[in-house]
Amino acid sequence: MIFEPHRLYLFVEESREFVCGCFLHDVTVAIMRGYAGTGVAPKYYVNLDRRDDLLVGQEVTVMEADGATVRGRGEIMDIKRTSGMRYAGREEYMTIYIG
Repeated sequence: MIFEPHRLYLFVEESREFVCGCFLHDVTVAIMRGYAGTGVAPKYYVNLDRRDDLLVGQEVTVMEADGATVRGRGEIMDIKRTSGMRYAGREEYMTIYIG
């Protein structure tokens, strides 16, 4: 990612583990329209470098870089990965939707 103002943490048992830098956004109305009728209602979406170890159903939290301020927390509801595309000359990226 070019700009990573937030940090993604994965909850494993009773502890949280740092995963990577990321960028959290609030879900827009257009995104909600895309999920209409599916039973999936995400609150946030997170852009990050592609990782294959994150799975739907895992509990995550996104914090500010200071490590004290929680920006968003929830379960991964959907994952969208690029298929070999590079973004702005960078590595592959992905988007996870949490709610």
